[in-house]
Amino acid sequence: MSKRMAHLVTNRTALGLYPPKEWDSIVQKAFMDVAPTGLNTVQATMCGSCAVEGAYKFAFMARAAAKRGGFHVAPTEEELCSAVQN
Repeated sequence: MSKRMAHLVTNRTALGLYPPKEWDSIVQKAFMDVAPTGLNTVQATMCGSCAVEGAYKFAFMARAAAKRGGFHVAPTEEELCSAVQN
């Protein structure tokens, strides 16, 4: 592990506020080099349980968008209110 990567890993919690300028290219190279064919976006998480929680959220969002007619169709007021209450 390079000194630069060791620094980034140990200061991981600060990445959301003060990411280094090259962070996007680091993440792009790390994840997209091993991404399944056809996958053009990724979401990094802090741990396995965060990854599972995110996967469930993304699956439900995709299903809701499909029911609405696609991601280009905005959620209804009812959907927005029920999401906050649940």
